[in-house]
Amino acid sequence: MPIGKHLVKALDRTQADEQYSAAPPFRTTARNTLKDGLIMMKSQAWREQGQCKGVDPEIFYPVSDDDADEAKAICADCPVRLQCLEYALIARERDGIWGGCTERERRRIIRQRRRAA
Repeated sequence: MPIGKHLVKALDRTQADEQYSAAPPFRTTARNTLKDGLIMMKSQAWREQGQCKGVDPEIFYPVSDDDADEAKAICADCPVRLQCLEYALIARERDGIWGGCTERERRRIIRQRRRAA
């Protein structure tokens, strides 16, 4: 993957309640994370490969988390889902579905990573 090894961790979506386990595999430093994040934000070629390309953006900005199923279904089979999610986590995207996760789910991932660091 083109993003830093400090940021990539596959999401565990096998649990029935869809809790996300996205803690980094080892302790990261703020310097490395910032550097990797800046590199990733500059290189967004992954966006061209997303299944969301050409889809109505309204789908990815639902009124509530309960209305996010259509966007999550598109993200589920996307080949760049993890890059999209990592971008949203680094950029602190506040709205919309990114990498198949709502804002609430992304906040949970960030909290889990902080606890694991």
